[in-house]
Order: sequence, then structure tokens, then C-alpha cells
Amino acid sequence: MEAQNVERRSAAIVAADVVGYSRLMEVDEEGTLARMKTVRLELIDPAIAWAMRLNPYHPERFWSHLGRAQYTARAYADAMASFSKMTAPDYAHHAFLAASSAQLGDRTAASAHAREVLAREPSFTARTFLATLQYRQPSDAEHVRQGLVKAGLPE
Repeated sequence: MEAQNVERRSAAIVAADVVGYSRLMEVDEEGTLARMKTVRLELIDPAIAWAMRLNPYHPERFWSHLGRAQYTARAYADAMASFSKMTAPDYAHHAFLAASSAQLGDRTAASAHAREVLAREPSFTARTFLATLQYRQPSDAEHVRQGLVKAGLPE
């Protein structure tokens, strides 16, 4: 029972941090990103790794959720590593891989993933894709849009 209480408290702390994150981003984006990176490296990433070790047969979508969070945190190489663990990536995963590659300045990889997005979803546009995502902060959606456009995907 005590271990269960510890897990609940940890989940509540992470949820509280995420809620505060949006407010802090409005006030001090650069400082918040630096602090969030520290929190992610010291608390969140180890917690996700621990959960994945506890259940080595976790659903593959965990990699997608982790990759999206890492992209939002501007940890592009980490996002690419997470999305790359998907055994059957769909067009959305390739979109984030394209955006991540573009943000890292790897035009070759960005173009390859952008081509894959359009092959799987010929009517893809950044606008329609963003309509499927839910971001509290418009700046987070804009960040994804910029990466997609930088990768050469249609606006």
C-alpha cells in the first residue's frame, strides 16, 4: 500500500509541473525550457524508463507519446530516438521525425521523412495535421508547424 501512495504522489507532482509549465512558458520561455530540461532529465525520463522496465511489453504508443513530449521540450535527438523505436511508424510519426530532423539541421533526413509523410498521406498539410494535435499553448503548436515547414512539408 505504501508503494502505491508513493506512485500516486509522484504522478501528482509530475501533473502539477506540467500545469505550471504552461504558465511559466508565458512568463519566461528560455528559463522555463532550461528548468524543464533539468526536470525531464532528472525526474521524468527516469520515471518513464522505470515504467518501461517494469513492463517490458508496454504498448508501442508509449514511444510516440515520449517522442512528442521530447519534441515539445526541444530535445530533437531524443525525440528521433523514441520515434525510431516504432516498428510500424505512420505518417504522424514520420511528420515528427521530419520536423525533428529539420530542427537539427539534417536536411537529408528531414526530406526523406517528409517524402514518407506525403507518400502515406498525400493530402497532408501542416494546418490539418496540427488540427489533430492538442496543445494548451499556441506556441507549442507553432513550434511543431515551424518544424514541419522547415522540413519541406506543405503549409
